[in-house]
Amino acid sequence: MKPSEAAFEEYVAAWLVECGGYDEVKGPGQSRPAAFDPVTGIDTEDLFAFIGATQAEAWDRLKQLHGGLPGAQTKFVARLAARSSVVAPSLCFGAG
Repeated sequence: MKPSEAAFEEYVAAWLVECGGYDEVKGPGQSRPAAFDPVTGIDTEDLFAFIGATQAEAWDRLKQLHGGLPGAQTKFVARLAARSSVVAPSLCFGAG
């Protein structure tokens, strides 16, 4: 059987979810969540829920500095995306 691009993509996506600590955001027949930006690779809904739950005081200060929620979110995502680098997930060979 000749491997296909789709089969390879499914294999890599499954490996990342099972072994790399990633959440499944798109599967067969599913659309991407509206809050997921494929350019930055950031799910802003999850990101800001996490920040609000873990760093509420600092987040409130940033919102004040940047003129409210939309401005703070836009600038935060832009800065995060600019400073992010690709990090290889830990290998999980033999995991299971």
